[in-house]
Amino acid sequence: MLRKKIRTILASSLLMIAASGVAQETSSMPIYKLAAGIRVGDYHTGTVKYFFSDLLAVEGSLGVSFLGLPKVSVFVEKYHEDLFMPNFHLFYGAGINFRGRREYVYNNYYNGYYSSSRGQWETNYSVGPSIIGGVEYDFSEMINVPLAASADVRLGLDFPSVLFYPSPGVAVRYIFK
Repeated sequence: MLRKKIRTILASSLLMIAASGVAQETSSMPIYKLAAGIRVGDYHTGTVKYFFSDLLAVEGSLGVSFLGLPKVSVFVEKYHEDLFMPNFHLFYGAGINFRGRREYVYNNYYNGYYSSSRGQWETNYSVGPSIIGGVEYDFSEMINVPLAASADVRLGLDFPSVLFYPSPGVAVRYIFK
């Protein structure tokens, strides 16, 4: 029941973001079509970004944490015109993520005594909605190399444990022309 509500909320949110981006799109800004690279943050991921219109993109990432735990994310992102200079863009969006995480679980009962100092590490997996916001700069015109660099913050909400977490990171992508 809860999963169905979460899926409905996520699908509705993504559709609203996509619809608002298409409705507001009046630019003929030449943003690249496809780019792939790496993102470094709490998880190291391979990332691919595809623009299906001038200012609307989908980004997918797949990677692992320092502990070898997996993470998969998909976002729909809305881009804005040049921010302070040409090829410098602000973006935001929403999506969904799946990740593994390690938690220390305390055992309250140990050898006949209650204790808060005994416990064990457990690996858990979660899924949940995320939002993203950041900036991106396209270096193609400046240095004649098809590269884009971005810095972003992803805010996620994990289920079933209802854990809120921020995930800052930086990415470098090669632009395919």
